[in-house]
Amino acid sequence: MKIDTLKKAEELVSNNPSLSWDGWDINYTYQDSLGYFKKEGIYKNNQWHIKEIYKYTNGGWNIPDERIK
Repeated sequence: MKIDTLKKAEELVSNNPSLSWDGWDINYTYQDSLGYFKKEGIYKNNQWHIKEIYKYTNGGWNIPDERIK
């Protein structure tokens, strides 16, 4: 799904605990024990997670529908 306004993006991030801001990027983070082996892996709250980064490009953020629900 293409999110094309800052207002929509802010609403989306505020209503989804798996999403967060990092500057103009939107991060999607989920728990995954295999995060230890992946370059996208991060260690957070004593557990491994995967962090996917969606950058602002071409006037919006392209975030897969399954990450938004």
